[in-house]
Amino acid sequence: MNEPASATLSGEGFKYKGSFYKFTCGLVFENAKPHLEKATVVFDGTGSRQFKQELERYLKRKMNEEDAFRIHKVKVQDSGRNNLIQLADMICGAVAQSFKSPDAPHRRFRGMVAHRELFCQFWPRDSNGWKKQEYETRKAPPKGKRRKKRK
Repeated sequence: MNEPASATLSGEGFKYKGSFYKFTCGLVFENAKPHLEKATVVFDGTGSRQFKQELERYLKRKMNEEDAFRIHKVKVQDSGRNNLIQLADMICGAVAQSFKSPDAPHRRFRGMVAHRELFCQFWPRDSNGWKKQEYETRKAPPKGKRRKKRK
């Protein structure tokens, strides 16, 4: 089944898994840039040593500047051996589910972590009939207006 052009990602770089992965990582880290300082970045996976080295060089070149050393090291680990990667997978799943249906049950788990959300970007923008305004309004409230934790 062919999807409408607006519901797919296209371009030369999207044909190659490595290029797409680097591009996506670049977007994620650009959004995280203000929050990184001498970070050790851990990815889930079992990619080749060459790809890991290329990704590390790419991210360091893109993120580190003369006055800001944002990425110190890049590691690849199996999620089965790293609880933080498992947690990140669960949170990504909760966010993804929240976009699959506007029903409250699908948004419940995302609601549990929404106060920690900095930014959420959804591609392709028109997928499943969602409009840009609808998912942008679901962003977490500004820092000063976040809900306090219950004790």
